[in-house]
Amino acid sequence: MACETARINEELRQVLVDLCYLTASWNIDVGGLEIDHMPAFEHAFQILGWDNPHICKDLQCDVPSCKHRWVSNKATANGHRKRCWDHVEEDE
Repeated sequence: MACETARINEELRQVLVDLCYLTASWNIDVGGLEIDHMPAFEHAFQILGWDNPHICKDLQCDVPSCKHRWVSNKATANGHRKRCWDHVEEDE
């Protein structure tokens, strides 16, 4: 029973993470998600133990010093490149 509860809790935690990744506001100054005056996100961030804003390196454009959210995950000879709208057309 405890094992099943732990599994369900982890699944629920992942659902919260996914929902935040999909719908929370993006803060380009820090490269992360923020609550943006939404009580549901405030509660989700609290449950997840996240600061506001929550820096998300895995969602940032991979161009050095760019803090925009990536919108294109393109396969290249050197691996996948995650690029924002400002850098999506740049060559390797």
